[in-house]
Amino acid sequence: MTSFLDLSLHDATLLGVSFSWAKREAVAEILLSEAASVGRPPLRARWFGCSRIVIPHEQPWGQSASINAHGFEGRRFWIEMQSGDLVEFWADGFEVV
Repeated sequence: MTSFLDLSLHDATLLGVSFSWAKREAVAEILLSEAASVGRPPLRARWFGCSRIVIPHEQPWGQSASINAHGFEGRRFWIEMQSGDLVEFWADGFEVV
């Protein structure tokens, strides 16, 4: 099982996020920077037991689909975009699928 903090997400591209209301789960497709150069498929990250998801797209630092940093505190997992937006998943857990 991969830890969220073990993922190498700096400069990866966030392709999209989907949410299943009935399952209370969110799935993000992330193209890792090293994967793009060798034609690998995107990483699929899944948060389960979601109670809150925040996905702003205000771009205070400018337009970008790339990830700057990521982390978690308790149930709050976050992805800071290079656009300055902070994507948050409040969830019971995380896994790579």
